[in-house]
Amino acid sequence: MEFKTSMRVACVAMISIRIAAAANHNADRYYESRNNPQDHRFHTRPVCPCLVLNKPRIALIFSLLVMICNKPLNVQCQFQSGSGIERYEIGIETSSTSLLTLTIGEEMNADIYWITTNHLFKWYPFTEIIRWCVSPHYPKCSTYNGECLSAPARCHEAHLNPKLSDQQSNIIEKAILTEGIPGVAVAIVSGGETISAQGYGYRNLNEHLPMTPETVTPICSLTKSMTGTAIMQLVEQGKISLDEPVQTYLPKLMISDPTTTRKITPRVLLSHKSGMGRTGHQTAMWTEKVSPYKDRADLVSRLADVRMQTPPNTAWSYCNEGFVTLGHLVETVSGVPLEEYFETRIFQPVNMNDTYTTFDGWRGATDRDWLYERGDAGPSEVFLAANYSIYLSTGGISSSVIDLARYQIASMDYVNSPLLRAGSLEQMQSISMPFGDTGTGYGMGWQVRWAGNLKVVSHGGALSGVATHSLMVPSEGIGVVALANLGGANVSLLVQQLASTLMDEPIFYSDPQNYPPIDTRYVVPDGSMSEYPGVYRSDEATIEIKGRNSSISFVHSVPEGGTEEANLVGIGEDLFMAEDGVRSQGTLAFFVRNTGGEVNSVLVGGQQHWLQ
Repeated sequence: MEFKTSMRVACVAMISIRIAAAANHNADRYYESRNNPQDHRFHTRPVCPCLVLNKPRIALIFSLLVMICNKPLNVQCQFQSGSGIERYEIGIETSSTSLLTLTIGEEMNADIYWITTNHLFKWYPFTEIIRWCVSPHYPKCSTYNGECLSAPARCHEAHLNPKLSDQQSNIIEKAILTEGIPGVAVAIVSGGETISAQGYGYRNLNEHLPMTPETVTPICSLTKSMTGTAIMQLVEQGKISLDEPVQTYLPKLMISDPTTTRKITPRVLLSHKSGMGRTGHQTAMWTEKVSPYKDRADLVSRLADVRMQTPPNTAWSYCNEGFVTLGHLVETVSGVPLEEYFETRIFQPVNMNDTYTTFDGWRGATDRDWLYERGDAGPSEVFLAANYSIYLSTGGISSSVIDLARYQIASMDYVNSPLLRAGSLEQMQSISMPFGDTGTGYGMGWQVRWAGNLKVVSHGGALSGVATHSLMVPSEGIGVVALANLGGANVSLLVQQLASTLMDEPIFYSDPQNYPPIDTRYVVPDGSMSEYPGVYRSDEATIEIKGRNSSISFVHSVPEGGTEEANLVGIGEDLFMAEDGVRSQGTLAFFVRNTGGEVNSVLVGGQQHWLQ
């Protein structure tokens, strides 16, 4: 009997040493792959359940304990912080006796190793296995249903309730009732980890299928920052320059005329200041059963006939065709199809395993949502275009809040991001097109605002039947993302309110009853207010500008029906911002003048509305 026990211990010791060596080798290969973006062999998530170790000898200790005890074991992990010292206690115990407790202080910033254990000791299984990682930058716990939410070197998972707080849940439930949202999924990031993720309501109303954090939803214009990331990767590789004319890399490009084309750079397109605005090409994607464009190159070739709203660098006017051009630029310069580029250079390094580049991928996902619009009898189902690949780089990606939380973490990691260097992330998240003198503006794929002294980076998205919003406070490591399956749902307000629960002060307009004043020193010239009032129309909407003594307001339709009126504050020459209104707050209105100096149109959201 003693001989058998000795042989068992000896065998386990040899196996443990071999496993520890393998873990060491794999860890080295993982970090080599992180430093080489072209090597994606170890960018995949380790299989859960797994045990992460900071020293190979701990593998030997655990293995010996399992074999010697000859009983199922329970592994416990606890995070403690006191007197500025962070430490992790790992206890291993049987049902009655505590065998070992390891206390590891933050001074042990050793390499990180992990070993899958679900098949290692199959005749002595752990009753519960958790993942534990040492990270000097983000030492907090998070988990969701036993699934690892962050890259292996950036997380440790323990027994933490993944649900949102009562306050946060109340905010979401109120939004669902107020907006009539069938279903919404939310994820919250803090300290470099996903601390909670939850679904509310239904992803399918008819079958009462619940919305979950893994529910795949079209993310719409949240795609734009990913296109910006791809451009910045090529900039880091020296393949393109942000301020070189795009025509340098796409020689056949022509936008309106040669003079205008020479002013169109990647930076100009990334910040929506090309002057093209909504060109009308995207409308054809929805109104025609078969795409009128053969591929992205075909659509880009048709920009030669664009009627410019303003000269480049004059005004901010949202332009999806500009991002189609950027997507074509990425695939042309990299030599890789855009779909493959997104998958291999962005999704895989961040472990975005439930993210798709086609609507067919979304439709084929096991856990995906159905989309709805408001109707007189309640939400009615709507259907997206069969093929939206031409506009992939503007809003064609589908994902889950779990994956988007991972993307937020990588986008806020200025130390070890698998996507970009710190300088590139900072450029994307800094103002490239200022909104007057308000201190707010648009970066490159992100909108940039301030909450007190904190920079807030965000973006929203919308398509028929879906509304999305992503918000980050990089300096605090805080992020919130929400995906709702109702067109026109005000998830922007929802996300701002949720983010405010994590901050010492409200984010932007999180309190609809208490709008903060717009920070501007601009003074509208005397007498000029009378030039703006009137009725302005486009193919999509009608806007009325009202004059009220020394101020103006604009009235526009809202998704839930009816109209909303908001006060406009002058923040620059012919440039105004809405200071109130649940749907209007922060909206820009730029008045365009003809060659005679008379106001003839107003730009709102990329659309040009003409004075009647």
